[in-house]
Amino acid sequence: MLHNLICFFLVTSCRIDLQEDSLKLEQRKVVLTERAITVLNENIGKWSLCGSNYVVYDDRGTRVTKRYADLIAGDFNGDGRQDFAVLINTATNGYLVALLASDSTYGVQVIDSSGCNDGTIIDLVPEGTTEYDLITKTPHTYTTDAIGFGYYEKSGGTYFFQDGRFRYLSTSD
Repeated sequence: MLHNLICFFLVTSCRIDLQEDSLKLEQRKVVLTERAITVLNENIGKWSLCGSNYVVYDDRGTRVTKRYADLIAGDFNGDGRQDFAVLINTATNGYLVALLASDSTYGVQVIDSSGCNDGTIIDLVPEGTTEYDLITKTPHTYTTDAIGFGYYEKSGGTYFFQDGRFRYLSTSD
């Protein structure tokens, strides 16, 4: 029996074909440009990707460790350029950082500093997606790509760019 699942991870986009005895994974990696890495080094100092993992059990009861990506690409500020969002660790804390592309460099915005723990996840929320805001109890449709952020099976929301800065929409608790 063949099941198809389309999924998006922070570092990779993938298509998983599940068969009874096999798992095939096709991945398309998102890679930081050399300039983006330089800008992170200049603004953040020593850093590494978070490496977020979580453990789940499949329908057969087999323990499976899944890895979420630490990096996504999208047009977060609506200027037509590829921006990046990255979960990183430093010597003192973990951060969600946006790298907003300009003509020759990237602007750096630290969006969240709550740390990187197993289960901390980010994912791309495409432009045009509508989510329900739990605080205002209203729907919100994103006019640019946005950054889904959360703690696996605990809480989550979406950071979206508006009026020159990122704002947070609480979408799960």
